Amino acid sequence: MKIITPHIKIEGYKPSQYNCFVLYEDDSIVVFNFLYRSLLLFDKFEAEEITSGTISTQILQVLINQHIFILETWDEWSFYQYNYLSQSYNVDKLSLAIMPTLGCNCACPYCFEKKNGKSMSLQVQNELIKWVDDTLLTKRSLMVDWFGGEPLLCTKTIDYLSKELQKICKKHGIQYAASITTNGVLLNSPEMIDFLSRNNIIATQITFDGGHTAHDKQKFLHDGHGTYDKILTNANLFVEKFPEQKLRIRVNVSDDNIDTIEELLKDLQPINKHCSLFFRWVYANEASSWKEFSFQSKGDNPYLKLYELQCKAINKGFLIDDQYEHLGFFHCEADNAAFYTIDPLGNLYTCVHEFDPKYAIGDIRTGLSAEKQADYFRFRNATLIEDDECRQCLLLPMCNGGCRRYRIVHKQHQCIYEKQSPELYINMIRRNISLMNVN
Repeated sequence: MKIITPHIKIEGYKPSQYNCFVLYEDDSIVVFNFLYRSLLLFDKFEAEEITSGTISTQILQVLINQHIFILETWDEWSFYQYNYLSQSYNVDKLSLAIMPTLGCNCACPYCFEKKNGKSMSLQVQNELIKWVDDTLLTKRSLMVDWFGGEPLLCTKTIDYLSKELQKICKKHGIQYAASITTNGVLLNSPEMIDFLSRNNIIATQITFDGGHTAHDKQKFLHDGHGTYDKILTNANLFVEKFPEQKLRIRVNVSDDNIDTIEELLKDLQPINKHCSLFFRWVYANEASSWKEFSFQSKGDNPYLKLYELQCKAINKGFLIDDQYEHLGFFHCEADNAAFYTIDPLGNLYTCVHEFDPKYAIGDIRTGLSAEKQADYFRFRNATLIEDDECRQCLLLPMCNGGCRRYRIVHKQHQCIYEKQSPELYINMIRRNISLMNVN
C-alpha cells in the first residue's frame, strides 16, 4: 500500500483537502475522505482511469457525490470551522461522567486513578439530583457515563440516581441515556445484567490486558488474585443475557502483554459477533510514578503495532471500535461545552482524567468557582483555530486538534498515532466495513 496523488481535473470542482488515495499491490485504489467519512473502492481498471486522469462520467459523478471533489467556490475550512466551533460551544446536551466512588476492587499498577475509598454520600447524591434538575432547564438531552474507580461497587447509588435522573428528564421532556465504564469483574450474575438494563445503560465497556498470564500480572485484585477468568466468564454472560447490545472491549497493550493478545482473541472468539474491540497503549502517568509500560513495543510508529493487532482481530471476525467515527467534531467527550466529570464529593471537572480537587472548576452546590473561571474558560477556548499545522493536516477532522488539556499544559498540540500511517488506518476501515457487510 502507498499513498498517491492522482492528477484529476473536473471543471468547476476541486479535490477536497481531506482526501487520501491509497494504491494497493493489486493496482486497485481506495480513496477515503477524513471530513465526510466517504470511502470508495476502485478495481484495477477503474484505478487506471483515475491514475491516467481520463475518467469516465460515471466515476466523476461518484467522486462528486461522495465529496471527493467539491465545488471550486466551496470554502472547506470555513465549513469545518463552523461545525467545529458550533459543536464546541453547543450547550444543549448535558453530558456527565459521574464517579460514584474513587475506590476500586482492582490494583492495576498503571492506573492513572489515585485510588481512595471515597464514595458518594446520600447528601451529595441529592445535591447532584437538584443540580441536574436546575441545569436541564436549558438542555435538550442528558447522557451519563458511570465511571470511577469501579462504579459497580456502588450499584445502590447508581440505581437511586438513575431512577431520579430519568424522572427529571421525563419531567423536562428530554432524552436520557447512560453508559458504563467498568473493569468487568462484578458483571458476574444475571441480576447484574438486569441492573444495567433497568438503569437504561445502553453501552458497556470492559477491559482486558492481554492473554491469561499477562493480564493477571497487570489487572489483579487487591489480594493479588488475577481477574482474567472472571472477566472472560462475565463477558460471555453479558452477551448471553444482552445479545442486542455490543459489548465494547478495551484491550490495554504494553511491552509485557503485546505478544499474548492473540491468546485473548482466541478466548474471545466465541463471542466475536457480540463485541467490538479497540486497542490502546498503556501510558506513563503521575499515579504510576511515570513508569513506561509500552516504550519498547511502540517503537517509532506506535500505530503500526496497533494496526497489526486490529488486523488480527478482524481476521478472527471481530469488529474494531473506531472511536473517531462517532465523535463528530470532538476529540473526546470533554470537548462538549456541557460536559462535566463529577467526583464523589460533588466537585466539577472539565476533563474525565482529572479528579484531584485541586483541578476542580467548581461544585454542584455553588457552580463555577470564581477563582477557577480563568481556568475554565482557558480550557473551553483551547481550540485549534489558530494552529496552522492543525489547519493544514489531512487528519484534522479525525482528531479535531487533539487533547485540549495537553494543548494547555504543553503549549502545543498532540498528534494521534494514526497520522504516521493514514494508509494503514484507511485499510483498517476498509476491512472493518467488509466485515460488517458479511455480518
